[in-house]
Amino acid sequence: MLAGSLNWTVTIGRIDVMFAAVTMLRYNHAPHKGHFKTMFRIFGYLKYHIKASLKMNTSYPEEPVEGIVRANWKHLYPGAHEKLPHNAPEPKGKPLRVWGEFDADHAHDHENRRYVSGILIYMNNSVVKWYSKRQNTIETSTYGSELVSYRTIVELLIKMGYCVRILGGPLLCKSWLYGNNQAVILNCSRPESILKKKHHSCTCHFIRETSSIGWLFLVKQSSLKSKSDILTKALNPSKLCEKLKGWMVSNCNMTYPLRRNVKIILEI
Repeated sequence: MLAGSLNWTVTIGRIDVMFAAVTMLRYNHAPHKGHFKTMFRIFGYLKYHIKASLKMNTSYPEEPVEGIVRANWKHLYPGAHEKLPHNAPEPKGKPLRVWGEFDADHAHDHENRRYVSGILIYMNNSVVKWYSKRQNTIETSTYGSELVSYRTIVELLIKMGYCVRILGGPLLCKSWLYGNNQAVILNCSRPESILKKKHHSCTCHFIRETSSIGWLFLVKQSSLKSKSDILTKALNPSKLCEKLKGWMVSNCNMTYPLRRNVKIILEI
């Protein structure tokens, strides 16, 4: 019952407890006493911020001026094109900018060293999609976990763009993806870069082919600025409040440290 209520809370917009919910739902079938205590702490945090909600902002995001790596892919993918819905209505209204942030916590799980992917997708400056998942595979390197997370957010962006067009919404022609792994950005943005591992190479070519269409760009971003960190790791209250500042509003001062009995501690 507690796990179902927490899952529904995340669905209606409480992104700040999504990582906690994903972690605790793993023990839904055979919980221990410590899991119940942690769940009560999470609900204590929700009670303390009972009126917190997402902030909707329809203004356009600023275009990145640094960190973009551009390349000409036409010689590698000459027939690449964006798949548009054939029965989409005529677009009307204000054009939307769809962009996103992604992150991965390599070897997060202490039991089997599986990693966690965290993704945030925005329309203009409003968060419309949040994704946090402990993956089913084990990657032996940080590069592999970041690359798979990149592929996942590209697939979600394609899906989001298709949904917007089928509903009659206009989209701007460029989208940015912010990541903090320099190796992934260079491999997926430069034609001369070569990967030897077959499964990584297939993922990389899927991303490159999507980028060759001309609407997707990968941008290097500092880990300190990445808001997707809240979906991949347990943060202390001060860092969590700093990440949420600007796009989540609360009934109290978010910079005020949480009381000791409502801190979320999920190092399980």
